[in-house]
Amino acid sequence: MRNKLLATAAILLSATAAHAAPYQDGWFFKPSVGADYQFTELMDDRAGGRTQANSFDTDLNGGNLHVGARVHKNLGLELGYIENLDEKNNGTKIQEHAPYGDVLGYWPVGDKVDVIGALGVSKYHVLANNSNSTKNSEFSWRGRYGVGAQYWLTDHVNLRTIARYEGEDFDSSNSNNSAQITAGVNVQF
Repeated sequence: MRNKLLATAAILLSATAAHAAPYQDGWFFKPSVGADYQFTELMDDRAGGRTQANSFDTDLNGGNLHVGARVHKNLGLELGYIENLDEKNNGTKIQEHAPYGDVLGYWPVGDKVDVIGALGVSKYHVLANNSNSTKNSEFSWRGRYGVGAQYWLTDHVNLRTIARYEGEDFDSSNSNNSAQITAGVNVQF
């Protein structure tokens, strides 16, 4: 076990000494996988100003797993799955999860940094269980967009963070949008 840990550490240390490979012009295919921590704040801006949502008066923590491909130095595609941890607030337990798809635009800044623009769609399932045993289950398509950056540790590994806005359309909720911040790691092959 100790030898495996030492070998893994040596590989990671040697890999982080490498520089990110520059992308050539034109089209190519570089698949990737990744995972992000995700913080979500549910909000309501229909009443003339941004306020935290009344019926889901809570922030949600969770994460996402994604697969994707960079197909041009300025373009990538990503499919993923978001799972927010169960939150309990004012006697209501909230569960939220969703598949999503994004188109990612990249603007390389130097050899190791890319600025990211994201545009996509998600389909959320929200389940709210009240303390009086009332269950409310709803699905909602959401448009999403965001901006962020990624830093290449090696030719194949990067750290990234993206801030996103998502509109939503839940009938029984006072929440009509959400803001997210994600931070995670991606491995590109």
